Amino acid sequence: MQGCLLMPFIEQYKYVRIFKRRRQKWYKPDPGTPEGRDAYQIAAKHEGAFARAFLAALREMFDTAKVERDLKRAFRTGSPVQVLEAVPTAQDEESPIWESFREKILRAYSTVMTEAGRDAAERMNKKFKTKVWFSVDPEPVPEKTEVVKAREDVAAAARGMMVPINPYSVKWMEERSTHLIREISKSQREVVTDILADSFERGLRAEEVFDEIKANVGLTKRWNKAVVNRKEALRAAGFSVAEVQEKGARYRDELLGKRAQMIARTETITAQAQGRNDAWRVAQESGVLPDVQRRWLSAPPTANPDAPCEICWGLDNETAKIGEPYMSPHIGAVEMPGEEAHPG
Repeated sequence: MQGCLLMPFIEQYKYVRIFKRRRQKWYKPDPGTPEGRDAYQIAAKHEGAFARAFLAALREMFDTAKVERDLKRAFRTGSPVQVLEAVPTAQDEESPIWESFREKILRAYSTVMTEAGRDAAERMNKKFKTKVWFSVDPEPVPEKTEVVKAREDVAAAARGMMVPINPYSVKWMEERSTHLIREISKSQREVVTDILADSFERGLRAEEVFDEIKANVGLTKRWNKAVVNRKEALRAAGFSVAEVQEKGARYRDELLGKRAQMIARTETITAQAQGRNDAWRVAQESGVLPDVQRRWLSAPPTANPDAPCEICWGLDNETAKIGEPYMSPHIGAVEMPGEEAHPG
């Protein structure tokens, strides 16, 4: 009995020793600077809320009688093209069906960017004795504050008046949400195509196909295939139909959670980086700052030896002027973490 209790500890100890041997020179227990630690904390703080908003927004698209009716009708025609046209998440990013999703994601971006931008503004105010106020959405600056109405009013800015910052953030959020929708739409078309191929082969009813598509919204083609394989393995192992459905659904929900978390981690890190970048960029353009540079700080490693990726740790500690890209030895110009370095 004692030996059985010790085995998990022994296996864990062996793994830790292996991981330690695999650590590279870039290993760091934390980002190493107050700014870096705050950046990770801001992203981590909003990661869960972003993941929940992401999944909820996708599922809401299917929660109407019209969508269900249109999808079932399309399936009965036997035309995969008509089915794809009826699936909300498989439609083009310009389709009105994505409007509600975009609104929720924009709010999630805005929350992260606002906190990150104000944190950056607070730091530059302390360091350079400026009075910068960061705002993603149009909103009043604090009371009893002088405001520079135009960024070009450098003389007024130099006198220490408050500079509201908001020329880039809204545009970035709109472009970023479009990019995210495009990626989701592409993956959903692949998943729905696989579901349709399987449903026609098995002779499923329209109601069953609708439930299957709705249940798998948000998964990639690879992870949808993993769910299918898990169910086949359970059937081969002799589990009942009810058990296969229950265990398959549990596994699918686990993968959906991971998918949402992966997207949320990428998007919150990118959004907080953009918020900080906007704050510094406009403050410098307004004439309230001298020429300054930004520094790339790689995320600390995880139990996965591939995280952070070679792109990130290859750029660790590299500097670039505000408004100019970093230069990666792997992929060339990179504006900030979460974009070219982490495409979804």
